[in-house]
Amino acid sequence: MKAVYVGSFNPVTYGHLEVATTALMYAEDVIFVPVSDYYNKTSLTVSALHRIEMLKRALKNPKFKISRIEVDSTRQYKTIETLTFLKNVYHEELMLVIGADNLKEISRWYQAEELLKTYYLLVFNRNEDLKQIVLTDPLLAKYQERIHLVNDFDKDISSEQVRKLCKMKQSIEEYVPNEVASYIYEHKLYQE
Repeated sequence: MKAVYVGSFNPVTYGHLEVATTALMYAEDVIFVPVSDYYNKTSLTVSALHRIEMLKRALKNPKFKISRIEVDSTRQYKTIETLTFLKNVYHEELMLVIGADNLKEISRWYQAEELLKTYYLLVFNRNEDLKQIVLTDPLLAKYQERIHLVNDFDKDISSEQVRKLCKMKQSIEEYVPNEVASYIYEHKLYQE
């Protein structure tokens, strides 16, 4: 089984790396899928090319891979489209890595039932009662055996905090690997 970790990684932080390392307890590899520049998120202030470069510098574990499926697209992919593409590439079971915030919304995602029926979820807690979220949502409850909950995860993934620190010209080394910090400083990212 492979874990699929979709995100903006804007920038990639120690929190993201901790999530991926924990995901290796459930999967043999973790595939990072940075979203394209078409992704509808106002905080996406740095191009996909920069985000890919930062990922390349941060990912030292040979079990961590990067997929450019969304980055190379001329449109925004739906999550199930990304997963289906990757399943056709790897011919293995896939597990989508998400946070509790996404778990609460996933029943409203495009083709949610097909996604839950076909793919596993690995959900990282963000101060929520994950089991309660699963049991009170009829669709999640139906597929609860395909949902793995990581309740003792307390690492903050705050890319937003890194961006704010950069804007204030403060140190970010506490939150990102040195290679990522150097890349950010060299390219003057997140300064505005």
